[in-house]
Amino acid sequence: MSTLLSLAIGTCLPPAAGQGSDLAHYMSRPDLRAPLLKLDTYEADAVTPGYWFTSPFKHLANGPHIYNHRGELVWSGGPIFEYRNVFDFRVGEVNGSKVLTAIVDSARLLKSNYSMGQTGFIISEKYEVAQQIELTKTYNMHEFNSVGDNRIITATSGDAVADLIDMGMPNKTIRVKSGGFREWDVTSGKNVFEWLTADHVSVNESMMELPSELYRTWDSFHLNSITKDTGGDYLVSLRHTNTIYKVSGKDGSITWRLGGKYGDFQQNFNFSSQHHARILAEDATGMTITLFDNAADDRGAQANTADASSMQVVRIYDREEPRRAELLAQHVRPDGQLTDKRGSAQILESGHAFICWSMKGYISEHTSDGRVVLEASFLGDRFDSYRVYHFADWVGRPAEPPALISYAHSGGSLKRLPSTVLYVSWNGATEVASWTFYGTSSAVGSNETFHNLGSVSKVSFESSMAVDGYWCHTYAEAYDAHGNLLGKSEVKETILPEHAESRFEEDDHGRSHSFNASLSVLESALTVQASKPVAGVLTFVSLACVLYTAISLSLRAWSCWRLRSRRHPYRGLQDHERTSSEDEVYSLYTYPDASLEEKDISDDDGDDDDGKVG
Repeated sequence: MSTLLSLAIGTCLPPAAGQGSDLAHYMSRPDLRAPLLKLDTYEADAVTPGYWFTSPFKHLANGPHIYNHRGELVWSGGPIFEYRNVFDFRVGEVNGSKVLTAIVDSARLLKSNYSMGQTGFIISEKYEVAQQIELTKTYNMHEFNSVGDNRIITATSGDAVADLIDMGMPNKTIRVKSGGFREWDVTSGKNVFEWLTADHVSVNESMMELPSELYRTWDSFHLNSITKDTGGDYLVSLRHTNTIYKVSGKDGSITWRLGGKYGDFQQNFNFSSQHHARILAEDATGMTITLFDNAADDRGAQANTADASSMQVVRIYDREEPRRAELLAQHVRPDGQLTDKRGSAQILESGHAFICWSMKGYISEHTSDGRVVLEASFLGDRFDSYRVYHFADWVGRPAEPPALISYAHSGGSLKRLPSTVLYVSWNGATEVASWTFYGTSSAVGSNETFHNLGSVSKVSFESSMAVDGYWCHTYAEAYDAHGNLLGKSEVKETILPEHAESRFEEDDHGRSHSFNASLSVLESALTVQASKPVAGVLTFVSLACVLYTAISLSLRAWSCWRLRSRRHPYRGLQDHERTSSEDEVYSLYTYPDASLEEKDISDDDGDDDDGKVG
């Protein structure tokens, strides 16, 4: 099934046209502005369940985000990272627990005294900072890889002086961007292993053109991924040599080269400007790896090596002679285009391939036989993603409580009863299956009684419900699929409509105008009935019911108004300052005749280096 879905899902209201129209808007969390996704291809029964970990970046920073396999927001990490550019956001393991790891590419974090280079973060399942690692300016954003045993591998930057003897210029030298990596212990903070490219790789391996002015720094290598095998050696990708290296964990020497000018393998495939080399399996005869073949260079230094970028699954036989490498599988970019920088690729537990093509956060999922079951990207074109990961086993249990907000909607007349609309969300919670709402018409702290207002299934990031009557204070409880209570929101005061304030203002006798008006209506009616005694008892009973309803609603609304400590959040905004979602809510509090059907609010909407990143 091929669809085009703009995932403003659930109760996330449509954003305004223009600036911000590609970001989600949530009533319960207006501070979260996660990018909206669109699904161009989606086979619901075939897509692998789990979560997508993405960190959109460009000139407009946004923070990292988690989406589920339907493209709905699960967690927005903007507040934790101060909405900075974040890279290599993924699930890792530290001290035996699943954590989130990321590296922040920023000049300064407001909450940090650190002012240069990068900052590494380890985030707990509660979405709290478990460890903040102040790195030096020699670190870069290409890799922040948890490799077990409380070890993390990070990419480094740095310059070195290299001789040009291998290029036929024995008396010449040039400054190169060397780069490298460090493995260090999270607990002690000590370096376990360090490797510099320029110490082991000749500049003659570079595919980049030598600068005509040798005083310029040459980006001859451009390291962009590192991982570790079970034997303690490392798999390193250098983009500008078109080569993947196996590096000894003992002395840093190069064990073999795959691809490039000096490859050690007989192979039936090629790749260039590659990214994200990873080990998929190891055995007695060698290893199977995956890599992202860009096949294109954004700097124009070499010709394209394929018509489209792809993911490659490669079998390496390095325990026999001659050494050989075999292409086992290849998944080509579905739209047939080239990704000339960045990218990532995974093989999931389902056997499917999950690939990030970088531009606009474009991702795809492919079955083992090559069928494309998912294509998704950001709705707008102003964000890219360096990598996007898929993990099925993440469980988020936020330390912060659920966020709730409730609004009173006036019926406008006795024929149209007032209602309360409630919105709730819990940023990062992965186990919530349903919400139950509670409300009271009494003053909090005065022996109030909270009533069960109803429950809704959790379908998307934000859930909502509309209930009859004015409920002065409300809260919500979150339950898992087995009916276990996971948490509850704080008790929140319901926000009254703007026009309700004037209707419920007190007069000199301490009664609301609405109450007085109801008495006037009844008084007039009784006068009429007194002149027509034949109307009988039934008419009097009907009028008594009207009086009872008027008194109940008026006193409830008056009690709410007396307890209010804030005005409607959108009052005073000019038209150009409100989003369309805010306009929709604002209209409910400005015009008595604005209608909002309860069924329209329900949550059941269907489940149908340097500054150059590359």
